Amino acid sequence: MNISSRRAQHIAITGFILSVIFFVGTFILAGFSGYYAVFALACQILGGAFIWLVLIMVFYQRSRAEQEKLDMAQIARSRHGDTIFQTQGEQGELMAVAQRRLRIMEKWFLPAFAVLIAAYEIIIGFLLISGIADATGDEYRHEALSAVLLVVAAFVSFLIGRYATGMSAQIEWKPLRAGGSYTLSVTIVAFCAAVGLALAAYKMDGMIRVMEWVTPVLMIVLGFEIAINTVLDIYRPRIAGQYARSAFDSRLLGMINEPGGILHTFAGAIDYQFGFKVSQTWFYKLLEEAILPLVLFAVVTLYALSCIVVVAPGEQAIIERLGAFDRVAEPGLTLKLPWPFGVARTYPTKEIQVLNIGFEEDPDKTERDALLWGESHYKVEDKLLVAANRAKNAEEDGPPPVSLVIAAVPVQYRIKDLKSYVYNHFDSEKVLYTVCYR
Repeated sequence: MNISSRRAQHIAITGFILSVIFFVGTFILAGFSGYYAVFALACQILGGAFIWLVLIMVFYQRSRAEQEKLDMAQIARSRHGDTIFQTQGEQGELMAVAQRRLRIMEKWFLPAFAVLIAAYEIIIGFLLISGIADATGDEYRHEALSAVLLVVAAFVSFLIGRYATGMSAQIEWKPLRAGGSYTLSVTIVAFCAAVGLALAAYKMDGMIRVMEWVTPVLMIVLGFEIAINTVLDIYRPRIAGQYARSAFDSRLLGMINEPGGILHTFAGAIDYQFGFKVSQTWFYKLLEEAILPLVLFAVVTLYALSCIVVVAPGEQAIIERLGAFDRVAEPGLTLKLPWPFGVARTYPTKEIQVLNIGFEEDPDKTERDALLWGESHYKVEDKLLVAANRAKNAEEDGPPPVSLVIAAVPVQYRIKDLKSYVYNHFDSEKVLYTVCYR
């Protein structure tokens, strides 16, 4: 007789090894490419490694318990029923050490691990969000190569994740669903990051910027879901013979990754938690028939709306097609290619804009105080080094005299040629700001 848990244990070991390799690889790739979204992906992959690690321990203990049952049954048959395992039930139960350890693990260890993985997802997610503002964009490089490597990692993750979720259809391998679902979520994020890097190679960095937020937000959502599942499991009614789904087996990821569809997964989650047969109601059957067309219609409609650009009065818009300049759009409605193939950026070309030279105003201050000598007037006041011009008949040699001057000089300007303003300089406003200080 084969020990079925050993096969699942081998899959868990494979998933753990690949997760560690991908974590190290994406961590190095983050420094290699300079993109913060890749670093966030590495943190997400590490969370999957933790899940695979606990699955290794679970299936190892299950295989020990199954082997113990086989050994006890073999002893019983060889002794013709005259053994302590049959004649003394309590002693036989005491001798079932591996089975007792398995029960303790499922009762105490798995919830404790769920709390730890929830804490990791939430804390790391918030730390990643707090670090987005500090992520510099001056040294981005090797976008195409990084995108190819992420596609390879996504493909391998898809294979192991899909195989694990397929195996989880068997009741004895159900725990594999947690690792498989999480790995498939890594696949989706890695593929989206690869697409973002490929677009960034053509100066379209919108998607990779979005992925800097998507990954930590996803981790936070999963962390809170795991925490909620842990609490709900305390009050969930236990039914003999029913599979006890671990708290870190995400129901949200199961809606996408688990075979059977979103509605089946949602109905199964409610059936599991409350014992209410949602799949037998007329409302569920109606949704089952209409949900896919409605979702597809909504997705297509929302995507088509990205072709419409509204340019407000007093503004002009730069329309780019496939990363290259297409045209300047005037106020009103205009059309472009759907995102990310077409991008629109609006600028207030009719508005008089101001650069504050030598000072920085306090944004919280709504009223201006009287300007008095010897008092600070603004939040920040720069001391400007000004050299005096020599008189034409001056006979002194050497450097001209200099003075430290505190001056508040508001410089007003208006964008006349939008195309030149956007494309002649990397940051035209910064160039103008630098020129004013010369």
